[in-house]
Amino acid sequence: MAGTRNEISWGLGYRFVNEELSPSSTFSFLPTKDDNLYSAFAQDTIAVVPERWFLTQGSKFEYNDYTGFEIQPSGRLMWTPDKRNSFWGAISRAVRTPSRIENDIDAIAARFQQPVGGGVTIPAQVNVFGNPDFKSEELVAYELGYRLQPIKQVSIDIATFYNDDYKIRSVEALPPQPGVPLLIPQQWGNNVHGDTWGCEIGTTFEVTSQWRLSGSYSLLEAAFETEPGSTDTTTAASEAGSAPQNQFQIHSYLDITKNIQFNAGLYYVGSVAAFNIPSYFSTDLNISWQIKQGLVVQVGVLNLFDNQHPEFGAAQGSTSSETPRTVYAQLTYTF
Repeated sequence: MAGTRNEISWGLGYRFVNEELSPSSTFSFLPTKDDNLYSAFAQDTIAVVPERWFLTQGSKFEYNDYTGFEIQPSGRLMWTPDKRNSFWGAISRAVRTPSRIENDIDAIAARFQQPVGGGVTIPAQVNVFGNPDFKSEELVAYELGYRLQPIKQVSIDIATFYNDDYKIRSVEALPPQPGVPLLIPQQWGNNVHGDTWGCEIGTTFEVTSQWRLSGSYSLLEAAFETEPGSTDTTTAASEAGSAPQNQFQIHSYLDITKNIQFNAGLYYVGSVAAFNIPSYFSTDLNISWQIKQGLVVQVGVLNLFDNQHPEFGAAQGSTSSETPRTVYAQLTYTF
């Protein structure tokens, strides 16, 4: 805290990664090196007009071994004209800094027989090389939101967003190199850009003092294109179809007794075209028992009615895994 109208928070961070990677027959990272990441953040929430107007401003600062200094500022303004209504807007900048995959990888993406005429073929392979000049992917986000509490038991949240995405990773073709096998090299670039936009609607309903329901629906739209002069013909379409367009979820929280709670959740996730993942429903159940203050035991099941289904896409040359039905138990002690 700093004064009666300011709430200041800040922090520092450092991450060190020591790598010892042995090359395989299909990929390697050269040269061998360590990664350092220095970070800091600072944020100030100002009560411009107490209980009515609030301004939050701050930034995250990072220094990494690939692109050097990065700044990620954010500003948010909230207006609460009364106890039942709140309006807010925000503008933020975020980056995804490069990793060793973008900078240092040498990977064989494909092997095949290349026709050279007269029915003759020769061995060929596509290699993807890291780019030491790869830049951070950038995003500028614009958000607007509204929260309504028409009665004490019900609250409704509506949030909309529009994102500008820059310098998205692309795959650029390099001139072929004669030999056996014929080498067809490719290198990472930053030649895709696009926009994503959408909204999310969420609500909570306190049915009784022991039973609460919550639910949400989200919509995502995306459009990406390749920069002029790029040789990449697939990444823009893949980015546009790499996330589900529609999702919703419903949760139930029931206090059976003072210390025992029964929870259930139903989820729907739309299809992901870029990875050929079909839409799916998922149901989770669990019972939580607070044995005493700070000690909680919980048992539950994930994907109750579905033995397994894919949720995430796989990178080229790898196999995607599927999420199975899972029964679990956990004991948590907080002190």
